[in-house]
Amino acid sequence: MRKKHLQLLLTAVLAGTTVSTMAAGLTVPVQAEGNDTNDDNTQDAVASIGEKTYDSLESALNAVKDNEETTIQLLKDASPKSGNYYFLVEANKKIILDLNGRNISNNDYCALYVQNGGHLTITDTAGNGSITATPAQAEGYAIFNRGQLTINGGTIAGGSEEKGYSVFTANDDGNTLDNIKTTIVSGTLKGLCTNGNDKNVEIEVQGGEFNTLSYLPAQGTYTIRGGTFKCTETADGWNKACLAVKAGTLNIEGGTFEYQQTSDQQNSNSTSTNNNGPDDFYGAIVISKPTDANAETAYADDLTVTISGGSFTTNKGDAIVVANYASEENGTAIKLNISNADVTGNVDYYIPNDATTKPTTVAITGGSFTSNPLASETLESVLTDSENTPVASTGSEESKTFYVGPVRISQAMNSAASQTEFTITQGNLDLSSVKAGIKIKNEGDGTVKINNQTVAKDAEITTSGPSTSGGSSGSSGGNSPVDKVTSVSMHRLYNPNSGEHFYTKEAAEKNHLVSLGWQAEGVGWTAPSTSTQPVYRLYNPNAGDHHYTMNAAEQKHLISLGWKDEGIGWYSDEAKTIPLYREYNPNAKAGSHNYTTSQAEHNHLISVGWNDEGIAWYGVN
Repeated sequence: MRKKHLQLLLTAVLAGTTVSTMAAGLTVPVQAEGNDTNDDNTQDAVASIGEKTYDSLESALNAVKDNEETTIQLLKDASPKSGNYYFLVEANKKIILDLNGRNISNNDYCALYVQNGGHLTITDTAGNGSITATPAQAEGYAIFNRGQLTINGGTIAGGSEEKGYSVFTANDDGNTLDNIKTTIVSGTLKGLCTNGNDKNVEIEVQGGEFNTLSYLPAQGTYTIRGGTFKCTETADGWNKACLAVKAGTLNIEGGTFEYQQTSDQQNSNSTSTNNNGPDDFYGAIVISKPTDANAETAYADDLTVTISGGSFTTNKGDAIVVANYASEENGTAIKLNISNADVTGNVDYYIPNDATTKPTTVAITGGSFTSNPLASETLESVLTDSENTPVASTGSEESKTFYVGPVRISQAMNSAASQTEFTITQGNLDLSSVKAGIKIKNEGDGTVKINNQTVAKDAEITTSGPSTSGGSSGSSGGNSPVDKVTSVSMHRLYNPNSGEHFYTKEAAEKNHLVSLGWQAEGVGWTAPSTSTQPVYRLYNPNAGDHHYTMNAAEQKHLISLGWKDEGIGWYSDEAKTIPLYREYNPNAKAGSHNYTTSQAEHNHLISVGWNDEGIAWYGVN
């Protein structure tokens, strides 16, 4: 049964018209009343629920009983009857919609509308299924969500070829609704969108491919754990960024953001004239407060962005942009914390010329960068606690990489080729497990200690291997004796958000992760300090997950697929003293592998559905 669709957002009643996606947001067309017949078992069935068939998708949706999870499978392509209609998922309906390789299309603003209290999961078991909405105007969206929406397959696109969104997630006029969430697990999509005046909306991205701007101005909670965001600037200026955010809380734990700028425009401090999307700025992500940001109305609340994973790339200029154009009197603050990221391009901060804005703070404690963010002139006034943060650079003058923080510096050194040169440019650094053959020079003013050897200012050493005792483990010529170390403790940590278990021999890395919310689970096992059997560590920037293997061929294969090589994590015991059992969870997207010395833990996990993958490597007593 169709229902009359009342005004959705902040403007007067609109039928088939649209407004800007800034503070007022997009609108949804009016759905006219009418009755659908349910002629099951017809030859022209469009959808099915179990063995029962329906002559239209509307009929199948209407047949779903309240609070009973029901799977609807498309048998043919489907479109609303005519006019400004869309397919409706009503409150209290729990629907799994299998596109089954078919297409849902509408020539108006949206094809599917999920009411508050409704639950919709989209799958595509046959592949090549899609949901599209193509209004006469360029802007539109395929799905309007005020309930619980999960996308786990299919191609979802709204608007014209270059503009529009896949999903518009919104509250009502008074922000009175709750339990509004969009989750993207997989699929091919345009961008995601929220409304600038809204609160209490949530978006989680675990995977998927996004090819146009995602614009998130609402006071919501946004979590990105994976996915690939690839955007190219268009002639009309639509795609100035892969992601633009203006309010709420954004946590990026993984994912790939690649921005291709086609014009020669450069970011500057000139006054922002466009409060839509990324304003007047270009970059992989734009974190901004526009000129009309107001704590009481549009783009309300402080904007807090935490980046603990992911890669951010641009072909020109800035990869990560921070811009605060809100007035000090009416505006709200920006807080950015980068603890781990791979950034190709600049990280820069912009404010209006000769203007006073609300406070902005930027903390960068880890990551790899093609320009040193802690030496950026634009960030100088907003950086916090940066003086003692260590930075190491490597590469030629034309193509340097800067590693920030002890964790990333240690990873870089241990994955580098022998005789690679690193220069410590600032901060205090104490690493106890750097492999042999790495050249290290201290050009900063901080205290630098590598493998228990102090590197004086302007001095250079070549490491000769890890050491946990007080003797020298490095020298100017690399010929000093190595203090023999028999074992190292392997710390085990757990991420309650992703379910991943993580393992490291570095106490600094363990402590850093605990400060980010990981749970320390003690010592997982004891590894030999060195052997002829290395265990390679790799990182998947899309899923935010690590993998460990002794198989060099597997390591190279994963790198060819886009995994990041993090070098040798530790070593396996050649004497095969203590086995480390490996289990695989076929239902997990992240944290799918577990490693344990406990035969009881191993047997328990196998009994609850994990796959037994045998012995991964060996530890020592």
